[in-house]
Amino acid sequence: RPVQHIIFGANLNAGVTSVIGGSFSLEAALQPTSQTNLTLLPAGPAANLPSEILSSVRMGRLLIDLKSQFDLIIIDAPAPIAFADALVVASQVDAVMLVSKAGNSPRGLEQNVRSMLVRTQARILGVVLNQVKATRVDSSYYQDKYYANDYGSGSVTTASEL
Repeated sequence: RPVQHIIFGANLNAGVTSVIGGSFSLEAALQPTSQTNLTLLPAGPAANLPSEILSSVRMGRLLIDLKSQFDLIIIDAPAPIAFADALVVASQVDAVMLVSKAGNSPRGLEQNVRSMLVRTQARILGVVLNQVKATRVDSSYYQDKYYANDYGSGSVTTASEL
């Protein structure tokens, strides 16, 4: 279920499905947010066959149009285990970031998702693990590794090194 329009207080009627369906232009569907340099294109009204819409030629054109207007495009998609939509989108984007809630997934689920994404030839950047309890993390490791010398001469890990 789409939630970004709720989080940002945006109009769900103007979104991806309405642009692809022709009821809104891309310019009319793009919605400003209260965050500087952040524009939202909501999912749009529910579609009967979302996977077909997401794999359509019009969706490909929409992504090309968005790439020409924005430096970075983030697409929020459902879990690929439950919905094929995420796999369809993953095959069309530059990279994928997996997001998982700590302690919420059965053992091995993330590996299954990774395997599914690899089969679509998705480029996986990494994993974000949400809601990790601080008592389960050795904070001194992160303190030493990432905040050495108060951001001074300590080494910096770049995204390409991860």
